[in-house]
Amino acid sequence: MKKMRPHIGVSYVAKLPVDEIELFLADVDSSELCIVSDKQDDFEIQAGVELLLSTAIAVYLLKPYFVGFLNEAGKDHYQVLRRALIT
Repeated sequence: MKKMRPHIGVSYVAKLPVDEIELFLADVDSSELCIVSDKQDDFEIQAGVELLLSTAIAVYLLKPYFVGFLNEAGKDHYQVLRRALIT
């Protein structure tokens, strides 16, 4: 018999209660679906690096925009502050 490719994959962290995962899998279980579950070890550091990398790239690419925007905002604020101090 040919092995079915999974229709649904459930990957969960080992910290989650197993009974909650089993309850979910029992709710979605069907004879027409091939469901695969995968218990992962603690991967907080990996997720942190992925978030840090995407944030660093976004900051690097958007830096010129924010520098220009803040320069113009500073010029406008300077004029308002100057008028307030003079009067």
